[in-house]
Order: sequence, then C-alpha cells, then structure tokens
Amino acid sequence: MPLFNHSHEAEIKSKNHTMTGYVYSLEDCFRRCIPVTSIEFNPPPVSTPVKQQADYWLNLENPDEEDRKILKTMKAKIKAMIRCRHSGSFMSVTDSAAGIPRINNLEMLRLFEDPGFCRRHLDQAPAGWEHKRVILHLTRNHSVAWTRAFLKRVRSLGFDQLLLITGDPLKDVRLKTVTAEDALTLDETAAREVRLKNSIELLRFVQAVEPDLYPGAAHNPFMKREVAHKHLLNKVDAGARFLITQPVSYYDECWRVMAEFEEFRKQRQIDIPIILGVFNYAVPCTSHGYKPEVFEKRHKFWKKLFGFVPTGVRTDYDLGLNGIEILARSINKLKRMGYFHFDVMNAERNGYSVVLKGRNFTRELDRLVGVFQHDKPGI
Repeated sequence: MPLFNHSHEAEIKSKNHTMTGYVYSLEDCFRRCIPVTSIEFNPPPVSTPVKQQADYWLNLENPDEEDRKILKTMKAKIKAMIRCRHSGSFMSVTDSAAGIPRINNLEMLRLFEDPGFCRRHLDQAPAGWEHKRVILHLTRNHSVAWTRAFLKRVRSLGFDQLLLITGDPLKDVRLKTVTAEDALTLDETAAREVRLKNSIELLRFVQAVEPDLYPGAAHNPFMKREVAHKHLLNKVDAGARFLITQPVSYYDECWRVMAEFEEFRKQRQIDIPIILGVFNYAVPCTSHGYKPEVFEKRHKFWKKLFGFVPTGVRTDYDLGLNGIEILARSINKLKRMGYFHFDVMNAERNGYSVVLKGRNFTRELDRLVGVFQHDKPGI
C-alpha cells in the first residue's frame, strides 16, 4: 500500500508492454524526497473569449484562418504533452501567461481527451492525463464567480494541484478587486463583478472554498530583499504548500541570490518545498548566429515578464550557446549544487529530453568547460 494517500496504483501503458505501478503526486514526491520535474505548457492565444472554451472547438465545422493556426499549434502541443507524460514529468499548464488571453487550461485538457476532436482536427488519438501529474495555474484575472466554479470543476475532474499567482494583467479585465474575506460573502450576481486582489487573497480564498486542494505559489527571489521576504512570509501564512521560483540559471548572480534566500528560509524555519524555475532563453539562431536586435527585443520582454534577466545570457549567445544549452547547463549545475526540483519554462517541445535524458549535457560541457570564468570546475 502507498505510504501517503495522494499516491495510487495506476496502469502505465506503452507500445510494448503494460505494467502496474504507483503514480506519485507532488506531495508524495516532496515527502519521499523524490526529484520533481515539471514542464510548463502555455495554451494557445485566442482573439475572443468564446474561443477560450472547449465547446467552440468541439462544435467547429468551418475553421477560419486563426482557427487553423491554433489547431496547428494544438497538434504540436498535444504531442509534446504526451511525450512529457510518458517521460514521467509533471505537466504545469499556465493561465493567461504573459498577460495574453488563451484557451483555458482545463478546457484545453478536455479537448485533448476528446476522441472526436482529436481525430477530426489533430489527426491524433486522444490523450489520457494522469491527474496526479498535472499542476494547473490559476491567476486572479477572473471574476470571483468564475474562480469559484473553476475550483469546483477542478475537484470534480480529479485534479488537485494548483499554482496560484497574481498573473500578468489582461487588458480587457476591468473588475474591481476584493479580499478573500469579502469574496466569501458575495452572492452569485455580485461575485461576477469583482476579482480577488492578488495571489495572497487567492490563496486564502482557495483554502476556504476547497481546503482539500494542494496549492502552491510563485516566488521571485530577485525582488528587493525586504519585499521578497515579506511576500514569501505572507504566501506561507496564506497556505502555500510549495513554491516555484522565477527563472534561476547557472550564473553567479543567481547563486548569490539563492544563497541569501536559503539563509532567510533557515532563519525563519520555512520548510515548504521549493521548485526552481529554469528558463529557455530562446532566440532564433542560424548557422551565422543570432541577430542582436532580436535578442534585445526578447530581453526587454523577459525583463518585463520576470523583472530580472541574468547578464550572462547575452555573453553566452555571443560565445555560441543557445537557450536550450543555457537551460541544460543550468539544470546540470544546479543539480550538482544540491537542488533537485525543477520547473522547465519555455521549452515545451524538448525540455523533457534535456531534463530527464541529459541530452546536450556531455556534448555541450565537453565543448565548453573552461570557456567561462564563472563556470568553476567542480561547482
């Protein structure tokens, strides 16, 4: 029998055999000290609210130009998600990432499990998700009524792992904000007119409405120290069970910040698990290298998105690396430093290979060891 009630017996099927094993939730992995790898997936952007819902796509007969583009994206995405599932990684599915309206994460998972939709539009057999290996993001970009219904549906469908974040603001969302305490007293009509104030209030609301869910929070250790510490304490007090950080790479400046963060955690006896966000700083490259103007444009976007971009990224591109190689080096180095929980961002198609199979590690390290002054052997 499993030691913890979040793990359960499940059939694991492949092309060659069928076997029975245990599928572990995040909570199980943390308690058993099993390494966690999650791959972050962004649902496709859409232009209208109706296209955020599964019913639009399930009833689609005559796709327009945008629809065809979205379906092409979904075809690649379902294949990447199935590879992620087969590799044993968690799937971390975002909610309006980068402040862009997208198909809702639960709706996308529903589409990918529908046989008719998958065969008609994706030329693909339907996927079957292992709910204990899925982390659903939820931002405060929704009304309280929508959020309440979403949480109820999460439970009814068998999901329970959430990453609760304030989220990048959506232009068309103009709802007034309320605290969790006030939100809990609203009737259905009033709840449609407001949203929760921030991720801390969202955490409190989830704890009150669905206390059996397993909520986590985002943490940015690169904010001003006092602000970062205050946010961390507030999120832990509000009920966060785990944290996922903003992008951490193998550069010295990241190590120093993380060392300070670890020291603060020890002082305040904050022992909830930490998953390190590692990011694919992707810039298109050709045999002639990358275009500096494209890099600068993306650098501005990353800075706006995360508030912090390591200075070494540009140097590494100048020396011939690309985003996937930086990602691989970061995971390799951070593992050697003692970290073993990772959330891979912006690498849907090949992130699972880099993380789990070690692709690029040997080739890339053999080629580049000693090139960088900040890459000290043995660290």
